[in-house]
This record gives sequence, C-alpha cells and structure tokens, in this order.
Amino acid sequence: MKEILILLAPQWWAFKNRILRFDRTLYFRTFFLLIFGGGFWGGSIVLLSHALSRLQSLSPDAGRILTLKGLSLFILISFFILMFSGIITAISRFYLSQELPMLLSFPVSRGKIYAAKWIETLISASWMVLLFGIPVFFAFGLQFLVNAWYYPWLLFILAVFVTIPVGIGIWLTILIMSVLPARRGKSLFVFLGFLIFALLYMLVRFMRPERLINPEWFANLTMFLAGMQAPASPFLPSMWAAEALGPFFHTGEGTPVFYAVLLASTGAAMMVFGYWTFEALYAAGWLKAQEGKKVFFTLSETSVQNRRWLSIFGICRIIRFLIYKMSGKVRRALSEKDILLFIRDEGQWSQIPLLVTLIVIYLFSIKALPLEWGTLVGLGIKYMVAFLNIGLVGVVMASIAVRFLYPSVSLEGRAFWLIRTAPISIRTFLWNKFFVNFIPMLFLTLLLTGISTFFLHVKTWMVMISMGTGVLLAASITGLSVGMGAAYPNFEAENLSQVSTGLRGTYYMLLALLLILSTIALESVPTIGIFLGEVSKETLLTRAKVVIGLFFAAVLLLNMLFLYLPMRIGERRLEGE
Repeated sequence: MKEILILLAPQWWAFKNRILRFDRTLYFRTFFLLIFGGGFWGGSIVLLSHALSRLQSLSPDAGRILTLKGLSLFILISFFILMFSGIITAISRFYLSQELPMLLSFPVSRGKIYAAKWIETLISASWMVLLFGIPVFFAFGLQFLVNAWYYPWLLFILAVFVTIPVGIGIWLTILIMSVLPARRGKSLFVFLGFLIFALLYMLVRFMRPERLINPEWFANLTMFLAGMQAPASPFLPSMWAAEALGPFFHTGEGTPVFYAVLLASTGAAMMVFGYWTFEALYAAGWLKAQEGKKVFFTLSETSVQNRRWLSIFGICRIIRFLIYKMSGKVRRALSEKDILLFIRDEGQWSQIPLLVTLIVIYLFSIKALPLEWGTLVGLGIKYMVAFLNIGLVGVVMASIAVRFLYPSVSLEGRAFWLIRTAPISIRTFLWNKFFVNFIPMLFLTLLLTGISTFFLHVKTWMVMISMGTGVLLAASITGLSVGMGAAYPNFEAENLSQVSTGLRGTYYMLLALLLILSTIALESVPTIGIFLGEVSKETLLTRAKVVIGLFFAAVLLLNMLFLYLPMRIGERRLEGE
C-alpha cells in the first residue's frame, strides 16, 4: 500500500501546489467556477424537482413509477458513458503517459503500478460524470422527502458503482491494446465507434422509451403500471444501484445491503480480472504503444495529393466556396492548415463514425415517438417536444464542440510559435479558426433540426424557430468553444482528451449549458404565444407581436455576446502567450 501511495503522490502534490500557489487569476477562476457550479447545481435541482412534482401530480402511482424508471434509465446511460470514458482515459494512463518508461524501470512490482494507474483512471474517468449526475439524485431525494441517511448511502453506492464500468473499460483497453497499437488510433476508434453503436442501440431498444407517451398505455392504467413495474434485467449493475436506493423512495423494504455488496464485490472482481489480464498482456501492449503511428501525409507528397485527400472528406470544396473565394491567400493557407491538422490527427477524425451513429440514434428516437394522437393535448405535447428538441440539439452541439472545437487551438501544439512569427495577426488566426469550424457545425445543426422537425410534422413557424435558433446556437457555441480554447490553451498536452476533459473543459460545458438554458427560457414565452394563437385561430395583437419580437431580440443579443466576448478574451490571452 505504501508503494501505491508513493506512485500516486505526484498527482496529489501537483493538485496541492496548484491550490497553495498564490495566483490571483487562479483564485478568481476557482471562486467564479465554484459560484457558477453551485448555481448550476441549485438550478438543476430546482428544475428537476419541479418537473418531478408536475409528473407525480398527474397520477401518484404512475408518476412514482415513471420517475423511478427515469432514474434507472439515467443510471444505465451513465454506466455506458463511464465505460467509454474509462476506455479513453485508460489508453492515456496505461499506455501513452510520458512517465511510464520511468515507472516501469523502478524497483516496484507491476501490480503496484497497475493499482496506482487503476485509481488514477477511476478518478479521471468518473469525476465529471458524477459532477453532473449528483444533482439528479439530490432532486429525487427532495421529491421523495428521504431521511438524512440517504445522502451518505448515495455517496457510497455511487463510489462502488463507478468502479464497475470503469473497471470494464480498463479491462477492455488492456485486451484491445494487446492487439492494436495505442498510437494507431484509426483502427481503435473505429472499433470503439461500432462498439458504442451496438451498446447504445441495445440500450434504446431495451428501454423502449416511446411507450412512455403512447396513448394506448395510458388508456389502460392497470396495463400501463404493470408494464412499467416489470423488473429490469437482474444482471445490469444499473438495476443493482437503483434497487440499493429504492427503499428511500417508498418502494418497499427491499434488500439494499445485498445490492450494495453485489456492487462492491463486482467492482473488486473487475479490478482483479483486470490485474490478471494486465499481467498476461500489458507488456506486449506497451511495446506496441511505442511504435510510431502510421503517417497519412509525408513531406514528399505534393499539394495536389493533399488536396485529393481533402476532396475525399468533402471538406475542401465547401471551404473553397465559402471561404477561399471570399478572402485572400492568407485565409486560404490557414484554412488548409487547419483541415490538414484535423485529418492528420487520427484521434480526431476517426471519431466521425461514432458521431454519425449517435446522430442516427438521436434521429431514430425522434422518429419513434408516437405523437399523432389527434387530440389537443397530443398537439400540445408534439409542439413541446419540438421546442425541447432545440435544447437537445444544442446539448449535442456543445458536446461535439468540447471534443472537436475546444482543442482546436491546442492542436497547434509546439508549432504555435510559427503562427506567432508569421506575418498574420492573432485575430486573423482565431477568426479563421471560427469560420472553418462554424461551417460543419452549421451544417450539422441544420441537419438535426431540419430532419427532427420533419419527423415531428410541425408547422412552418415552428420549423423556422427551430432552424433559426439552431443557427444562432451553432455560431455562439462555436465562438464559445474556440474562444475559451484560445484563452486556456494547452500546447504541451500528451493527447487532446486532456484538453477537453479537464477543469477548464468542465467550465466550458457549464457556460454552454447556461447559454442553451437561457436561450430556451427566453424563447419559451414567444413560442407559447404563437402556439396559443394558432390553436385559437386568433390574430396576435400588435402588443403581443412587439413582446414576441423583444424576446427574440434578447435571444439574438445573448448569443452574439456568447460569440464575441469569448473570442475577444481568447485573442487577448493568445497575444500574451
């Protein structure tokens, strides 16, 4: 145990020194982040509690069952997210970390190194998911008026629960790395993309979310309750976690201790299985990780060959038409550089299959919703889903941006000095980053909003609101991600996942969620007004039109501020580098 603590000590020292080192900027950022994070937690708990109360007010029994099923679904989704996060983090911690050659030369057993890296991976892979997930459990606690023992029990259940998906991720990583070199990310990420596609598809089909709003289920409440009370698979750790918390939600006595022991023992078993696999396969996998990655572009290749690659990806023609013809040679050179950087980084573009599968599943879920009830209530629910779909598209775009756009400045790496010595301004460099990234974001946003509103069969005014808001969110999220990535660059990062998953990446996600929630809140009033006018077949008064216009103007102003201010701050910070 002493050796494990010594191996973990550098991480603790780095964290402690960062806190104790006197730096006004650091303290200010930390204070602001704590205030903002506390506000996010408080707002999330209040909104979720209100939503749960409204759901239970419809029918006490049906509402309780629906809320608990929703909690089970949330835990199940978190399980797959943690497993994927564990795979990505384990690749960095076990195979690509720069300290590994030194650690492996120490007179320390491999088992101690495995345990230290296992703990590092567990903390790095789970802290962000827990940070955003704990408010959900707190909201359930407030809704069901649980006693004080619920909260320490919740922390214990979450602590043992996260060891299972992260442990599975580490075990899969060791297996994969024994076959595929870690630095050849193309094959690895394509494999992971298909794996996640299969898991998410099974998840969506297993839960059958469309039945929650099927009028045939609500027509017979007895059948509805019986169907929803059907137990989930007893082999799912998410079901164990839900059952361990169940007695606090008035679902009967249950056996929470049994499920807690089951979670803890399974997590320990995953650590042991991972250690056995580590002893057998790690040496071969680590040697493969030292191989050079496959180079797709060499110095001997001509510009024509490079452009041929760009044409394959379908990006060159779009950029040439939308940017090249509207600017000079400087922007053209910068745009080509940015696209080549993206394509040459296999860890970036090889995640596109995963992105496509997630989008397909999202659109499939919208298509599967049975919203054609033929009643006024059904019409209201359909338009409510169409309106909330704007926020969901925004969350999808923010998640994509934190992985692809936020690290775009850090992607320059140690070659950033070439930009500083080139005869171009930081403003030109940064805004070119914005336009190059905005084009695919705009295309993806219009694709998501256009297809989803087509599936929902809403009227033209709702389509225009959805697509117009999507354009604004695409611009503001792009500006926010590029600007914050420029304000807090990390040119020394071992891999770009460290840039997007750190504390500053969390700060970005909180700001992006604030932007999306504020936009949805401001648009809710005019959207409801227009919908009521459509239903009542009455013409809106001039005063109502003015109020609607003011709210939409506020949305425009808000998004422009989130676009311009981060870009301006990022420009000033880069000029000081």
